[in-house]
Amino acid sequence: MGNKPLWQRITGVDSLKTSTDDELMIEVTNGNQVAFSILFQRYGGLLLGYGQRLMGERARAEDLTQDVWMKVIRFSSGYQSKGHFKAWLFTIARNTAINQLRNEKDWALPALGEFDQRNNSEELSAEAVLAVDQDWRSIMQLVDQLPPAQRAALMFSVIDELSYEEISASLKTTVPAVKSLIFRARQTLQKNLRKEK
Repeated sequence: MGNKPLWQRITGVDSLKTSTDDELMIEVTNGNQVAFSILFQRYGGLLLGYGQRLMGERARAEDLTQDVWMKVIRFSSGYQSKGHFKAWLFTIARNTAINQLRNEKDWALPALGEFDQRNNSEELSAEAVLAVDQDWRSIMQLVDQLPPAQRAALMFSVIDELSYEEISASLKTTVPAVKSLIFRARQTLQKNLRKEK
């Protein structure tokens, strides 16, 4: 493919645009840059927005997004075509963000950035910011105490905003099991939050 002129490599672009994500990933594995570009067009903005929620600021989100797309290329041969590219992509993003945040000593909580954006019409006092920060830390500590399967299902649902089907594909379980895991995780969190108050 590398020996062909550019015009020959781009032939069939229209047919690639209607391809499924799985079909495009097969092409990416074969080195098709046009297929990669189409996936980037489909998910680039969504991934950047998700990265900004995770990382708290745009510059860090852009770095995260770039790392994720590099991993998509690097790990494309290991992708299993089951119609769950979005779940796979967001799993890479979440894991990459977690690893980056773990390696930092002092990192800004994403929830604070979101809180500031939602309430940008009013000045937040230092006390309000600290209260939100403390609430976020308390909730995340409780989430960390959940059993691993419940924690993963809840994070995929709430943070990653994946569908039940996408979560079931990522966790290799059934949709009813995912619903049950999320329900139990929420019950446990509510119970433990009441205990803290």
